[in-house]
Amino acid sequence: MWVYCVMHIAAIVLSLYSLTDLVQSEIMYLAPSKTDWLMLIFLLGTFLVKAETNNQIYRDTLSLQETVSNHIVELDGDSRHFLLDDLKPGETYRLGLRTGNMPVSEKLKLGLDVGQAKVLTETSSTLKFNALKDQVVFTIKNPEKISGRFTLITEKENVSHTFRSLMGIETDPNYTPLQLIQDIFIGGSCFEIVPGSIQTVGSPEGMGFFSAGASSIGIESGVILASGEIDNAHGPNNNNNTTGWLNGQNDVDLDQVGTGATEDAVGIEFEFVPTTNMVEFIYVFASEEYCQYVNTGFNDVFGFFISGPGINGPHTDNAINIATVPGSNNYVSINTINKFQNSAYYNMNERPLEASGCGYADDQVAPTEIQYDGFTTPLTAVANVIPCETYKIRLVIADVGDQLLDSGVFLAANSFNASGGTQISASVPITGTNETYEVCDGAYFLFEREEDDLSQNHVININIDPASTATEGVDYEALPTSVVIPAGESSLVLPITVLNDNITEGNEYLSLVLDQPCSCDNNSAELIIMDSDPLAVSLEDMSSCIGTVFDVAPEVSGGLPGYTFAWSDGANHDGFQVSPDTDVSYTLTVTDLCGNSVVENISIVIDNGPVATMNGNGQLCEGDAGADFIIDFTGVGPWDLTYALDGNNVSLNNI
Repeated sequence: MWVYCVMHIAAIVLSLYSLTDLVQSEIMYLAPSKTDWLMLIFLLGTFLVKAETNNQIYRDTLSLQETVSNHIVELDGDSRHFLLDDLKPGETYRLGLRTGNMPVSEKLKLGLDVGQAKVLTETSSTLKFNALKDQVVFTIKNPEKISGRFTLITEKENVSHTFRSLMGIETDPNYTPLQLIQDIFIGGSCFEIVPGSIQTVGSPEGMGFFSAGASSIGIESGVILASGEIDNAHGPNNNNNTTGWLNGQNDVDLDQVGTGATEDAVGIEFEFVPTTNMVEFIYVFASEEYCQYVNTGFNDVFGFFISGPGINGPHTDNAINIATVPGSNNYVSINTINKFQNSAYYNMNERPLEASGCGYADDQVAPTEIQYDGFTTPLTAVANVIPCETYKIRLVIADVGDQLLDSGVFLAANSFNASGGTQISASVPITGTNETYEVCDGAYFLFEREEDDLSQNHVININIDPASTATEGVDYEALPTSVVIPAGESSLVLPITVLNDNITEGNEYLSLVLDQPCSCDNNSAELIIMDSDPLAVSLEDMSSCIGTVFDVAPEVSGGLPGYTFAWSDGANHDGFQVSPDTDVSYTLTVTDLCGNSVVENISIVIDNGPVATMNGNGQLCEGDAGADFIIDFTGVGPWDLTYALDGNNVSLNNI
């Protein structure tokens, strides 16, 4: 057959050369037949391209008939050229090249002809582009002359981002490991992630952010770790064997857990300091291995390995795996949670052909929303820890046995909780500090919870620090043993009634300690109780003559400074001057910063002035000693008297 084809082509070529000679020599034209031309084109095309899909031979033209198509292509050591048609200008498409026995990115490269498409993203083995025409020509470049069979994946992104979000799982790889842990996975800010401790395992293509998962896996958003590209999680479930090849890396801890050697391991690890005695988070495991590879050696596996004080397990750094089936010590995998084992924790999503092959009816729970053929219900990983000690956790997933068929684990956003979530502070509004006085009211402790979920009551135990010097029942009224922040509320105020024992004893301290604090550096609060002298006010009565200017200045002592003054005439100054014509009185109320008050009165008496009355008469003869005159005084002495004698003024003082 091949000999015949070669001979036929040669005959046609020779006839064309003969025709050319004939034209040159005899000036005449003979056209080759249409049959000859068609046969030539067909046979040349047959030699140029030999591709195979579903055991059928492809020519150099590939038609995109479904959203995702897998084609088996054969390379014989040379580069290959393909024409991809049935495209719609303006739509987005992706090309991918995969192989099961070597990293494609190191050996082969995809390329597009210029002018037919706009390249959006490009790696050695993938291309994402917007079509400018209804056909594009692309090349599998083969500089190292490799031979073998490869999987060529063509995919059409035929729905908008918004619509796909409404349909189901969306993923985004454009997050750093720090963002994935601190901004997404961690719940609240009540415990410390050790700086610089966040590390990754495997390819970054297998980790990222996911959203719109509530209607399928029961978790709205969070972090996804997968043994293939995270985009493979997108719905619908339209492929029996979704596979992404990463770097083939194994993980020593998963090698212990799995039924065989691991490949395509992906994960994140970090160190943290809990502030409570338990760490927990919510997750869902999903896999393309369901259901046909249940109870086989292809038991894709994942693990949450935690290590630190008080933990002694068989894994790296004496870690234990806390990804276990509820109520058991069995690790979660497709062999331990599936249709027939622990089925209460399993959601079927197999396509009909796969389900029937496993012996049960198709009952897909989310056929349009997620690609994976099965996944668990939301599960909770829990570990007991020692507050304020440093722990390490590794979150890792991998293929087992080969790199085929992806698995993924979804970690719920804000679910990694390693804190009691409560903050405490002492406050005295009147001083603006944590200091109060025995004669003052208004001191309190404020409890605040950091958790976003306010749907439940939050119980807080009251623990008085034994180092406190203030005595319950003597310096302050007795406290309850616990308080409750009600559902729907984020904080609670616990008033402290300070008692005045009238004993000068210096500053005393009341300290409360949280058993589940928000921070190891801030797990208590202290109230300082200080002595204070009683509030006292002094005002002295005054008197004088009309026209005298009186300085009215009360003397205040004791209490808490920051006094206010209220006079009976409505004034609020701390003193004044007055010059009354008649007697007058005032009432003063002084209040200190604690609200304690003292009332004091003052009287000012006006004296109308003294009057001297002289009377009497007498005769004097030469040689007499003198005559007496009587002078009567009114008012209050002593007096100064001035009189005139023969026109001369005479003064008498202190009479």
